[in-house]
Amino acid sequence: MKSEKRILIDACGVRCGKRLIEREGMPVDSYIELTSKLGIRKVKQLPSKDLEERVYEVIKKELDALLGK
Repeated sequence: MKSEKRILIDACGVRCGKRLIEREGMPVDSYIELTSKLGIRKVKQLPSKDLEERVYEVIKKELDALLGK
C-alpha cells in the first residue's frame, strides 16, 4: 500500500529523523520536531499525561492541516 501523504514526527532536537529520511531520499509532506514545537528538552523518562495530551494535540493539528480538515 502506498501512502498519499507522509508526515515525519521527530522527537530529536537535532533533527535526527529528518536527516535520516533525507539520506534515504524519502519525501515527506509535513515535518514536526516535537521538542522545539513544545518548548521542552528531551529526557529519558516516561512522559506525563499532560505531555502526552500536548503531543497528541500538536500531531492532530498538523494532520488536520495536511489533510485539509
